[in-house]
This record gives sequence, structure tokens and C-alpha cells, in this order.
Amino acid sequence: MQTPPRSDSDQLEQAVLERIRQLGLGTEPGFILDLIDSYAPLFQRLHASILDSLERRDRDTLHYAAHSLKGACLNVGAADLAAVARAIEEHSQKADFATIAQFLNNLDDQLKRTMSALSSISFRLSQQKPSL
Repeated sequence: MQTPPRSDSDQLEQAVLERIRQLGLGTEPGFILDLIDSYAPLFQRLHASILDSLERRDRDTLHYAAHSLKGACLNVGAADLAAVARAIEEHSQKADFATIAQFLNNLDDQLKRTMSALSSISFRLSQQKPSL
């Protein structure tokens, strides 16, 4: 019997959980919940900063927000969102705002996927009984 293919969401959730395990943070569900609770709003703030700085054509703020988002994503294993942030970061150095604007749909899609994965992980962990 074949195992059904895993969805992109499942793969992202597994990547996030694997990264947390690699960091040695996977032993305490409460800590993971706190970590997720800190990263989710950070991702949203950085996303908003990217959009705002792109609209204002503020190259330095755009570069900083994209760089910060890339790093935060890599910390939790959200490699696809990190890749989009990296592309924005690279183009911001050249003030290539037209190209960056072309990345926005992908940025939005990857952010939604990442937030959904974090939410799913958080929900599953919150359903676990605490160990005594």
C-alpha cells in the first residue's frame, strides 16, 4: 500500500518541526508554542514593512526588512518564504523596485502557507497533555 503524497502544508510543518528539533527546542511543547507565538507576529510585521518600504521606495528599510524576514524564516525552517525574502533583499541592494514588485504575490502566498503551518503546529501542540 502506497503512502499518499504529503501536501505542501504538511511538508512545511515537518520542516519547521525538524528545524526546531535541530535547535534542541523540541522537547517542551510549551516552549515551542511560545516560539511560534513570537515568530508569527514578527513575520507579519516584517511583511508589512516590506510592503510599506517598497511603496515608499525606501531601499534601506526594504533591505533590512527582507534580510530580517529571511533570517527569521531560516531560524524556523520556512525555506520557501526565506527564498522569496532573499530575492527581495538582493534586488533591494540595486533599488530594483520593479522586480521586487513582481515577487509580492509569491511573498504573500508563502507567508500564508507559513502562517498556516505555524497555526497548525500550534493547534496540535496545544491539544497535547502537558507532561508531569
